[in-house]
Amino acid sequence: ILCDRMNDRKKFREILKQGVHKDALVGWKRKLPENEDKIPWDGVVDFVCFKPRQMEDIVGHAITKHYIFISSDSIYMACDPQKTEIASMKNGGKLLEEDVYEPEDVREVKKRNRYQYDYGNGKLMCERVLQSSDHFNQYTILRFPDVIGPFDNLGGHLEMQETIARGDPVGLAVDGHDEAKKGAYRLSWVFAPDVVRAIATVICAGERAFRKVFNVAGDETPTLAEYAAAVAAALGPGAPSGAGAAEQEDQQQACAGSVPPPRTDGEAPACMVSVCMGPVSNAHAREVLGWTPTPLAQAVLETVEWNRDAHNAAYTRRLAEPSDSDSD
Repeated sequence: ILCDRMNDRKKFREILKQGVHKDALVGWKRKLPENEDKIPWDGVVDFVCFKPRQMEDIVGHAITKHYIFISSDSIYMACDPQKTEIASMKNGGKLLEEDVYEPEDVREVKKRNRYQYDYGNGKLMCERVLQSSDHFNQYTILRFPDVIGPFDNLGGHLEMQETIARGDPVGLAVDGHDEAKKGAYRLSWVFAPDVVRAIATVICAGERAFRKVFNVAGDETPTLAEYAAAVAAALGPGAPSGAGAAEQEDQQQACAGSVPPPRTDGEAPACMVSVCMGPVSNAHAREVLGWTPTPLAQAVLETVEWNRDAHNAAYTRRLAEPSDSDSD
């Protein structure tokens, strides 16, 4: 089924309504032939809902046993930075699902990182549309940090992997976080296969997961330098990162014999971080869902191996690089 939910909301709503059995149709004029089989939506997993009006379509029209909204740790970038920092300190340096605070000065929050504010605020507003509904209760919200692993579409890990393979310094500077230059910033991450397992676990949990929010992230919260060291260890002696044909020769020369220990540059921008408010806690997902993440070393190793394939690296690079339309 193909539909542009952004520009054809009427068609999108009709598709959402195909998840109801014929005898349950009330107040809606069928536009499909009477003898055409309907598609019962056992679950809807929504990665591309970014604005409140898009969520209103879901709440008002979706007929599904379970709706899973894919949110982001970027929602904390739309919150009051002082209050989130205090909350994080109270919980061992990690943010909980409930640590969402209205900013006293939106203009100051936007200055930290305007893109992350806009993206995070959009996701947060979507969450609130869901949570304020008095009839649409069969939902779960999953907040993911930066994703590494197969089919990565962010490109941060790949950029770091290639930087280390060349022997160039890894940047540590994170917008809005001066401590990062000193190596103090700790990041959240999640392994792509763990994302799939989390979604499957939520669907299997059924009602136990309804009207709940879960941070889904790895256990370890490495500094950027520690993450870079894990990448270097996974690369191993003489191992270039995955790259396009034009880059492979340079990388092979940089990695001849052994991968050099990763050097760092506190002034150069970090490639692995989208947010600057610190890591999130996965304790709630562990306790309620029984979900457990892949250890960092294994996740990094498998991501490095994925990127060794030139086709895989090209896939990530193509998605991560800004398109012409992005620059308009």
